[in-house]
Amino acid sequence: MNSQQTFYEYIMNWLDKFNISVEVTQSELKDTLTNISSKAVKYEMITSIIWLILCIVVVIIAYKVLVNITKTKGIKNVIKYMDSVDISKNGDKILFCIITIMAIVFAVIGIISQVVDITECILFPEKIVLEFIGRYL
Repeated sequence: MNSQQTFYEYIMNWLDKFNISVEVTQSELKDTLTNISSKAVKYEMITSIIWLILCIVVVIIAYKVLVNITKTKGIKNVIKYMDSVDISKNGDKILFCIITIMAIVFAVIGIISQVVDITECILFPEKIVLEFIGRYL
């Protein structure tokens, strides 16, 4: 008994549990699962690319806002600006700078996460398929 027969029997038993009767051959099931698997990997890849683009846009916009608020260039100069400014007079600017820096940090974490997801889609598509199937079984 090979793994395809075992998987075929597993799917048929699973359908029987829900009182669903399907007349399908093993080759048809294999073709369908191959099609579903490729679509699941493409879906994961596309959503990861969209999130990656959104995170990059957030980093760029937040950096430009940060530079415009502080009238400096570079993160080191922003930190120097925050140390030198009087909190009692410019507390709102400091708070806005902190929120913007936090947005940059979360966006960079998102970028790293999405790069890992894209790498998994390319190198380990089986893992993506198993996670996708695991959500619905």
